[in-house]
Amino acid sequence: MSYSTNVVSNYQTAEYGKFIQFSSGDTRYPAVSVTRIQYPDSTLFQPGCALPPVSSVDIYPKYAVLVHDTSTSVSNALPFGDNGAIDAFGRLRVSNPVTLMDSKQLYGSSSLFDQVLSGSGDGVFISGDSAIYMRTFFANDFVIRQTLQRFNYQPGKSIQAFMTGTFGTQENIIKRVGMFSGSTTIPYNPIDGIYLENNSGNISLNILKTQGTSNTESIPQSAWNVDPMNGNGPSKIVLDLSKTTIFTLDYEWLGVGRVRAGFVIDGKTYYVHHFNHANSFSVAYMTSPNQPVRYEIRQTEIGSGEMQHICSTVISEGGEQNVGNPFSIYANSISNIGSTYFCPILILRKNMNYKNIVSQITELNVVNTNNQYGHFILIADPNISGGTVTFSNSAKGLEYAIGTNALSASGGTILYGGYVNKDSATGIIQVSEKCPTLGEKIDGTPQTIALAIKTFSGNGSFGGLVNVLERG
Repeated sequence: MSYSTNVVSNYQTAEYGKFIQFSSGDTRYPAVSVTRIQYPDSTLFQPGCALPPVSSVDIYPKYAVLVHDTSTSVSNALPFGDNGAIDAFGRLRVSNPVTLMDSKQLYGSSSLFDQVLSGSGDGVFISGDSAIYMRTFFANDFVIRQTLQRFNYQPGKSIQAFMTGTFGTQENIIKRVGMFSGSTTIPYNPIDGIYLENNSGNISLNILKTQGTSNTESIPQSAWNVDPMNGNGPSKIVLDLSKTTIFTLDYEWLGVGRVRAGFVIDGKTYYVHHFNHANSFSVAYMTSPNQPVRYEIRQTEIGSGEMQHICSTVISEGGEQNVGNPFSIYANSISNIGSTYFCPILILRKNMNYKNIVSQITELNVVNTNNQYGHFILIADPNISGGTVTFSNSAKGLEYAIGTNALSASGGTILYGGYVNKDSATGIIQVSEKCPTLGEKIDGTPQTIALAIKTFSGNGSFGGLVNVLERG
């Protein structure tokens, strides 16, 4: 398309200096109309004149801001260009991302990540580098690090992730990073999701789906359809994965949407490949959009390998509304709860038959039915002893059990705590920002969260409930 690079230069134009002029033969864009307004100008009045002089100004009606992407001739192209300025749904990015997860490793391994090792593989925290060095030494060694939680995708909102580390080439070494999940049995091979891979120097971007109708998309660096980053692409950048790397991806799912992958260099996002699925695929391109963040290194033969896991975040662009399937789980009054240990009255865990559903405790309430003060806690992954816990009650995304006064909970991580007065109730307490979604380990072991209570002295009777929101 032809256009003039000269800006409109009429000094009388109210929008002076803000337009370029498209050629009159281009019918895809309507002509910009002009309204001329004339008005008496008393500042120019001269004695002896019947009327003051008239000034005029040309007004360009602002029905829309027109920005033309000169890199494409498609008339319905994105107005701001198909680049890092827009999200996965083509909307102009503004500064309102909502963080679903952020992980830094300043003093050791982030508690958000599970880790499995095989053979001599290890994951070592290096103080000062704020990184986990994932290392292998012999054939079949591997190290996998994956978030316990999956991150909920809301249709119509772009999921964006950033993952940093080093992923340089080493012989007989496979390195992967992305939002993907694997089998729950050794060797925990990838089964669903999106990732960057460096297999002994063969660098590729991948989408994998092994459930239902399988889908494998593995695009080598030489075939990246935006910028191969070999020095000859639009950016003129040569990608060096041996140096600290910011890998980014964003996606629209809806089962059939687009995935973009790229790198952030010097503060600018360079997308290097687009996976396009709408109007070309007959099934969903991956089973679930609710994926964890995952880093892995695998050794296939002799040699050794090393990659760094530094920092990562997952963002929902455009906010996140608490919509889904809400329900309550409650335990009626349990008597003879003592003061020497915390008694779990409600125990919840992820239902691995529905592992792609994201379930979160949003509220809790504790009631005290006697004259003993109570101390309650929400505790993640406690050691429960004193009897057998039977998860006979099941909601869709989670399983739960009602405790007894014989059970005790110790260890684990206390997420929230408080007190309840004699013969009283706490009322509804909001805990969604303090309590993570229920997750699972790499081997498929579900994460457990318990509501546990003890008295200050003597025995007491307590009941409790938790409100849960399921999304998926």
